[in-house]
Amino acid sequence: MVDSFEVGTRKLSNPGVLMRHVLLTLIAVLTCVAHAASDTVSGPLYALTWDPHTPDDAKYLIKFTFIRTTVDPAKAAAESLQKPPGLAGFFIWGGDHNLDAGLFDDPADACRTPAGELTKFRGPWCNHGIEKVSTRVREYVRAFKAAGGRIDFLIVDYENGLANWLISEDNRRAIAADPRSARLKAALGYSDFVAGTNFRTGTGYLAFNAEMSRAVTETLHQALFEPVREFYPRVQGSNYDHFIMSKEHVVPDYNGHKQWSTAMFGTHASFPTYGGVGGAMKFPGKLVPGVYGEKPFDVMRYTLNRVRSIRRSSPAPIKPWVGYYDFNESAYAKSDYYQEVIYHLALCGSDGFLYWNPYPIKNLRTDIPWCSAEQDMLLNRCLEILNEKIGAEERFSVTYDAIPWDSALLVSGLRVGKKVLWRVTAPPDVKAVVVKPAGTVLEIKDGAGAWYESSPDEAVTFEKQ
Repeated sequence: MVDSFEVGTRKLSNPGVLMRHVLLTLIAVLTCVAHAASDTVSGPLYALTWDPHTPDDAKYLIKFTFIRTTVDPAKAAAESLQKPPGLAGFFIWGGDHNLDAGLFDDPADACRTPAGELTKFRGPWCNHGIEKVSTRVREYVRAFKAAGGRIDFLIVDYENGLANWLISEDNRRAIAADPRSARLKAALGYSDFVAGTNFRTGTGYLAFNAEMSRAVTETLHQALFEPVREFYPRVQGSNYDHFIMSKEHVVPDYNGHKQWSTAMFGTHASFPTYGGVGGAMKFPGKLVPGVYGEKPFDVMRYTLNRVRSIRRSSPAPIKPWVGYYDFNESAYAKSDYYQEVIYHLALCGSDGFLYWNPYPIKNLRTDIPWCSAEQDMLLNRCLEILNEKIGAEERFSVTYDAIPWDSALLVSGLRVGKKVLWRVTAPPDVKAVVVKPAGTVLEIKDGAGAWYESSPDEAVTFEKQ
């Protein structure tokens, strides 16, 4: 067990006081420490939701407006006007009918040989795709706005790219052979994009993937976000799993790769917090240093460390993707840790959520549990509880530091007005937590965690009883 304690504000570092035999201590020195303006959020928490079957009486769940070329802009505009102020989510999604169709696949943007001949391989140069897609988006949004529509948040779900995991060796050779790759080679420090991206022999693949992600992000931004912002200057937005994570603060992905990121689409960092389990959790200590583990509490700790690394890497606001209670690929499916993740994400400074809640679809898989009205109402209840506790006051997280991988408690804190709201989550064998120096005992009896409030100038420590 690592004997350490975590300072709750981003700019402070651990002063080196160690407490032997304490399963976890967390000290929060809560003063008026300067923090980035965008770290501060206010107002109630809502989730913009994927599925149109979301119950209408779920007050804090607001359905996306799905946008594709087959949707009449006037109809979409009318739907957007039914959303509460600031919560009109404009979701570009629709397969072959997507507004961004062909963005990365225009034949004229393919890699070229040294002689200038086109190949069949994709590359990071998408000028023709950007021109075509941005024109399509601009025309659609122009008609949408003419019909009185509102766009508050632009949601994109582009999950493909040019990482070494996603393209063939021949494709990497084609990118390297293209005369336009000179700048990329200089940035990477190597010119062989096959040998250089071999993850078994070196770490060059991490730099390659970061550069490819940056190129994809810039393409998406030019083709989608900028055209929308021409008509809605205050629009916000995000793309699935796009965020900034610096080398300094990188937490390995769930397969153990220390992949950093330097670019983010739109205005918000957005990332999945579904509780997936990868090799780094299944084989703790073997792929990467640290004891990860694949039990619900362990995966939740890993998730929070990823979120905190993103918060330390960039002042950009965050809007995480959350899943549904029964999702069978989640480590905390059908457990109280589902609710705990929601609470901690809020206390990490989220200004809202994006909610993936697919209901059963005809002729689609029936062997997995789908979402339901009951599960939607569970998330709605979590948001109701949070909104009751945080109100509409300005708030910012006070817990940014990394959580030790062998910590026995998970604690997040949010400064709200003249108080600090804490959530303490424990593993199944812990039934009570002691708050010091007050000596208050928090019983873990309804779920896996407990709430606590302190004053801003009070240093508190949480210990297993």
